[in-house]
Amino acid sequence: MDVLPKVVSVSILAMEALKGRVSPSLKFYNQLVEDLKMEWAGHNGEKALIYPLSQLENNKYLIFHGLRLQGDGYTVQLDVYLISLYFSLILEAKNWAGEVCFKKNPKQVVRIVNDVTQGMPNPVEQVKMQQHNIKKWLVDNQLPSIPIEGYAVFGSSTIVTIEKGYYEAEKFICKTDCLYSTIRKMETLYKTPVLTHEKLHEIKTQLLEKNTPLIKNLYEHYRFERSVIITGVRCPQCLVLGMKYKRKQWCCACGCNSKNAHIQALRDYLLLFGPAISNREMRWFLHLPSKSITSKLIAEVKLEKVGSTRKARYKLPWDLVYSTSFKSEKKV
Repeated sequence: MDVLPKVVSVSILAMEALKGRVSPSLKFYNQLVEDLKMEWAGHNGEKALIYPLSQLENNKYLIFHGLRLQGDGYTVQLDVYLISLYFSLILEAKNWAGEVCFKKNPKQVVRIVNDVTQGMPNPVEQVKMQQHNIKKWLVDNQLPSIPIEGYAVFGSSTIVTIEKGYYEAEKFICKTDCLYSTIRKMETLYKTPVLTHEKLHEIKTQLLEKNTPLIKNLYEHYRFERSVIITGVRCPQCLVLGMKYKRKQWCCACGCNSKNAHIQALRDYLLLFGPAISNREMRWFLHLPSKSITSKLIAEVKLEKVGSTRKARYKLPWDLVYSTSFKSEKKV
């Protein structure tokens, strides 16, 4: 049962919003594009685990995608975490192209792509560290202990070779097409429940309540000025920025009119600048003609007011991040 479903991360959405609102001529643009490629590769690797996991008995496992927990001086970030009454399982998706070689002496991992060899972080050590951290987190939060297994899961097209004698790699490495059978085999090793249904529910509640998705500080990471952001409302038809607000609707030069194209722009603002926005900032970002029209739009969107009248700001809800209203809106 997916209790924390797989979604596109806030970090990817924020980076896409930034990419769509800056000039390709900027110094950091190429780095942004490369970073996005890596982020999407990771996302697609995690997405590839959905099908084999969907073949498991629906009520036997609680499945958490993209779980991130803060501890005292450490962070637990897991691509997928499964919990049952019998054991739990960490899955780290590795969507790596080419051939991946695990070498024993010294322990290291190299990847060969187009005859180019490069060193890579060792997924075995990553999984072992995550096992340690999630165990510590459960203890720190007064939650029941449970056996914690773990695998780095490589895509079916990745060639994986393990040097003879590197037994840890043999233990911690799995391929996507073998994941279902690997989990079923594990079920034969854990036949005695270690949790009650009540304790399992307690762990589930704590994990969901304390999940803290990573939100990257793009300003700090790419070091750009606010002034480089291209403002305006994007047309849902031709995708060009710069719709005009006339007679309670957004109008584009391509002939498209829309009642709520501003929702996508407010989503971009939230991802780029955070959840607080003032009347002046909304006028600037949406290219609205006056303070009074902006106030009416704020009332229509029903944004929560924060602060005094003179210095009032309005709270953009995080629900905007995954809003489908822009995609499904009726054009007029």
